[in-house]
Amino acid sequence: SSGINAEYGDLVIGGSPCNDLASVNPLKKGLYGGSGLLFFEFFRILSYVQRQSSHVFWLFENVVSMSAEDRMTISRFLQSSPVVIDAKHFSCMNRSRYFWGNIPDINRRIAPTIRPLTLQECLEEQCGRYARVSKINCVTSRKRTETAPLPVDMEGQQDGLWTTEMERVFGLEAHYTDIGNLSRTSRLKLLGKSWSVHVMRHILSPLHRYFIYTTNQ
Repeated sequence: SSGINAEYGDLVIGGSPCNDLASVNPLKKGLYGGSGLLFFEFFRILSYVQRQSSHVFWLFENVVSMSAEDRMTISRFLQSSPVVIDAKHFSCMNRSRYFWGNIPDINRRIAPTIRPLTLQECLEEQCGRYARVSKINCVTSRKRTETAPLPVDMEGQQDGLWTTEMERVFGLEAHYTDIGNLSRTSRLKLLGKSWSVHVMRHILSPLHRYFIYTTNQ
C-alpha cells in the first residue's frame, strides 16, 4: 500500500487459534480457557483502535465447529453475526469458517464465474503425480492418524501432498513457508493455522474503494 484514505484509516484483522474451540478436539477448553482466551485479546485491540480512529474496518475468523454458546458469546462481544465462507468455492480444499466483520459486501454471493483451483493444478509438474480426489479435507495443525486413502497417485502408489503442493492449495507460492530452517512438520503446522488466500482475496477485495494502493507489475 502506498497510502491510506484519510477517512478510512485502519484495518484490524485476526483469528485466534481454534484448538480450544473446535468440536473435533475432545479436550477443548472453550472460549474461556487455553488459546480460546486469545479472542478477548483481539477484542481488546479492536476496541482500542476503534477509540483512536473515526472508522475501522475489521474482520475476525474462527472455526464453524465451535459450540453455539461460544459463537453467541463472540457475536455478543463483536455486536455482529458471522457469515460462513468455505474455501471449497475457490480451491480444492474443504475449509468452512466463520467470519465476523464490517467489510463491505462480506456476505455477497460468490460469483458463478469463479472456477475453483483443482488439486491437479497444485501438484508438482513432471513428477508423475496425479490427483486421486477432487477435494481434500480441511488442513489443520493436528497430526493426522486416519487411514483414509491418500489424495495423490505417484507411480502406482498412494501419496500425501508435498509441502509445496499444500502451499499452492492455500493460494501461496511454492516454498512460501520454507524459511528459518523450519522442518516439514513445522511448515505443515503453520499452514494448518493459515487462512486461504483465495478466501481472503474474496472478502477484502471491496476495500480497494477505500484504500489507496499500488499494483506490482
